[in-house]
Amino acid sequence: MKNKYEIKNGVVTIHIHRLNGQKFEALVSEEDFVAVNISDISWCIDDKTKRRGGYYAYCRAPRNYPQQNLSMHRLLAHAKEGELVDRINGNTLDNRRENLRIADHTQNNHNRTRRNRNNTSGAKGVARHTQSKKWRAYIMLDYKQKHLGLFDTVEEAAEAVRKAKVKFMPYSPEAQEAACA
Repeated sequence: MKNKYEIKNGVVTIHIHRLNGQKFEALVSEEDFVAVNISDISWCIDDKTKRRGGYYAYCRAPRNYPQQNLSMHRLLAHAKEGELVDRINGNTLDNRRENLRIADHTQNNHNRTRRNRNNTSGAKGVARHTQSKKWRAYIMLDYKQKHLGLFDTVEEAAEAVRKAKVKFMPYSPEAQEAACA
């Protein structure tokens, strides 16, 4: 079944319905509508990727295409094999041009919003330092943990992490917010 589309203010909303009744909306820029409105295909939601942080729009590729499935974000970003496509706002169904960028693994992790499962402080980059009974702040840079210091409160440690992200991680949401302010 072909998807229904809505165009409003330069943004195309693609309505994607699953067999179980769930409804999703994927966004693309109006200029990219031609690329996603390929005849005889229907966009679907890949729920196998939900555990990796979100749902992704994909379609079964036409017969003459080298891949079996086409991911909407990779198609629109013209990503080559091995390249990662990062979404600036973190919404995996927002495939507008201004929200997609080619990134390496480090850049892609800069704007990760979820905490690790074993996080007990409630703040990213903050952990309890058992020997000192203080809160340790850290960030990951170039695959290495950078220690930022020990703090009396979680809030102080979280603020140190925020400041370090602004300084060292230009792709992080904290750095994006600071650039807009």
